[in-house]
Amino acid sequence: MLAAMWTPPVPGTAPASGGWRPVPRVGRVASGEPRVVVMGGPRGAIAGETVATVLAEDGRLDRCAWLRVDPALRGDSALLGHALVQAVRRRHPAAALALAPQLAGGVPELDALVAAVAQAPDGPSVVVLEDGGNGRPSHLLGAAAAAWPTSSGPPLVVLVHGRLPRSLRPWVVPVPAVVASSADASPLTAAALHKLSRLTQGRGPVAADVVAAAAAWEGSDLGRVIAGAHTLGALLARLSEHLVGRASPAVLSVLSSAARLGAWHSRFGDASCAADGEVDASDPSAWLRPWLVPLEDGWHAVRPVWWRPLARALDRTAGRRRFAGRPSVGLLPPAPDDAPGANTPAIGPARVDGPDGGARGESGNQRHLVCVRLFGDFELTVDGQPVTAWHGQLGPALVKYLLAQPKRACARDVLLEQFWPSVDPDVARNRLHVALSSVRRALAAVTDAALVEFCDGFYRIAPVHDVDSDVERFHALIKAGRSAEIDDRLDEAAALYRRAAATYTADFLADCPYDDWTVLPREELRMTYVDLLDRWSGVLSAAGRESECVEVGRLVLRQDPCREDVHRLIMRCQARFGRTSEALRQYERCRRALRETLGLEPSAPTQALARSLGERVQLLPTAELTYS
Repeated sequence: MLAAMWTPPVPGTAPASGGWRPVPRVGRVASGEPRVVVMGGPRGAIAGETVATVLAEDGRLDRCAWLRVDPALRGDSALLGHALVQAVRRRHPAAALALAPQLAGGVPELDALVAAVAQAPDGPSVVVLEDGGNGRPSHLLGAAAAAWPTSSGPPLVVLVHGRLPRSLRPWVVPVPAVVASSADASPLTAAALHKLSRLTQGRGPVAADVVAAAAAWEGSDLGRVIAGAHTLGALLARLSEHLVGRASPAVLSVLSSAARLGAWHSRFGDASCAADGEVDASDPSAWLRPWLVPLEDGWHAVRPVWWRPLARALDRTAGRRRFAGRPSVGLLPPAPDDAPGANTPAIGPARVDGPDGGARGESGNQRHLVCVRLFGDFELTVDGQPVTAWHGQLGPALVKYLLAQPKRACARDVLLEQFWPSVDPDVARNRLHVALSSVRRALAAVTDAALVEFCDGFYRIAPVHDVDSDVERFHALIKAGRSAEIDDRLDEAAALYRRAAATYTADFLADCPYDDWTVLPREELRMTYVDLLDRWSGVLSAAGRESECVEVGRLVLRQDPCREDVHRLIMRCQARFGRTSEALRQYERCRRALRETLGLEPSAPTQALARSLGERVQLLPTAELTYS
């Protein structure tokens, strides 16, 4: 998947059939003035293929270096440096070869590295850095823009999908506008195009994606989907679920891989059998719309604004169909503030009586405080009273499953498929009613309120209650910490990250290790926890709190002892305190972990750092350090 990081988009794919044309106000990028240009806006407002089109018209696309700054690069200038070299090498191998000595001598400072890339002989005519679109651009983008040479070398273009950090605002140019021309060639009606324009609110790439999808998925009746949506978030969600529901198993397998990895290539699977006659199977770029954007060399990347709707649609469909490659989605973190649908209301008014004759809607409930612990062993309390009188395993399993779903709701058919996949539907519904009755009996010991209710085909945790979930609190603290970090309130961010880390007391539902549905959320939360520790350590390092940074780094290494970037961070922190010998012992721990786990030696940047520390105290002979 690394190759997709430095592969440019295919030019000319942003304008879609139907008269939606992004106005390329970025034409001055091609002229080289100014030297740094930053484009940012809400998700869906920026299209990399628009910039690629402008560069292609100027004859510079074939001589550009394009890099998507993946979240894995965040905070590590060494990784960014090596990724930049790979992006340059794609079309300028001689320039990349000239950069090799710069990196071989150790990990340079970011400004020196950027200057070397900009001044490389026979190098690119323009460099494009595009953030990964996961909600918070890397601070390295701002550092690279500040260090970019202003007098010579190629221009730098930075594309940001989402909120712009302060470090990038001095170079911002207006977001490309979108104009509507003739709709004669569009598969959508004029009324649908007008509604689409109102819903997208200037997000030209999103409008283009929808029109392209309408052209590719014949008979999909997207006009009806557009007419029934009242917000952009609802449009993205409904359209994704509508098209995913029509897709063949092979298409679902491709989409699930793309949602999991962020990119897809035709060599990952057989594209020729993907469509089952629904779309043009000979052109993957068509039936991957609206979610994926075509890149060069046969790659496709998920447009950031579409990732969450696609993931949720696949997650819902997985409960109704069995297909290869179920996506690793579910229990997704809260959407960022600027993401469409972040404030979409929950399911509509509840019915008073459910199909089992007992679940009551909001009109029959009083408000109660429901506290839930999903990290570690499951615990449920109502108004401070623990619920312990469970009858059997299915009742609590249903409650856990509902609490883990987005909006704490799940379609009845999905529940039946999840818990009774091979049982006759009538028998499965009867077993569901029995399980829900056991939930009511368990709750009767502490309250007469209905915890689970039925609404419009969905079972849900009654929204009338105040639910305090440790998993939701974990995500909320991380989100607040990110906001504080973006605003350079480092001490506040560190405190919020500390509280979030303290919330993660154990793995998700550790008392259900063999329940299939818990595996993916458990791994996703574990990865979120590691990412949290990464952010926390970065904030502590930036605030000069090295001793705390070392402790947090050790927490990361408990989860993954082969994280060389964390080993290097600990080594640098210890060296700043003058504990060089301890830093070198940390290097030995890193080398031992890599040898025992992966059979590898430390990478060149780690060895270079250890060598420089060893030279300070003459404890580490150079002969002991060999490049792998």
